[in-house]
Amino acid sequence: MDDLIRNRNAKFADFQQEIDTLKQTLSNNVKEKESLSKTLTVFKTKSKEKESKYIDKEIVLEKQNKELENILSLGYQNSFHLKKTQRIKPTLYDGSVIAKKHGVIFVMDDEETLIVEEEIRSKMLNKQNAPI
Repeated sequence: MDDLIRNRNAKFADFQQEIDTLKQTLSNNVKEKESLSKTLTVFKTKSKEKESKYIDKEIVLEKQNKELENILSLGYQNSFHLKKTQRIKPTLYDGSVIAKKHGVIFVMDDEETLIVEEEIRSKMLNKQNAPI
C-alpha cells in the first residue's frame, strides 16, 4: 500500500511539475503576444501616418495636374478638342516623348525674329509675283 501511495505521490509531483512548466510557457506566450500587439499597434500607426501623407501628396499632384491641364486648354475653347488633339498627336503634348523622338530647338520670338521673318516672307512673295 505504501508503494501505491508513493507511486501516486510521485505521479502527482510529476503532474505538478508539468503544470508549473505549462504555466511558465503560457506566461511567456502571453508576454510575447502583448509585445507583438504593441509592435502591431506601432506599425498600424506608422502605416496610417504614411497613408495620410501619400493621400496629401496625391491631392497636391491632382491639383497640379488640373492646373497644367487648364494651362494647356487655354488655347482651346472647348476642352474636348484638346483631349481629341492629345489623342491624335500625343507627341505634341508629352515633353519626354518630344525630347526622345525629335531634336528640341529653342526659338525666341522677339521683335528682331519677327521682322526678319516678315522680310523673308515679302521677298518670297516678290519672287512668286515677278515674271521670269
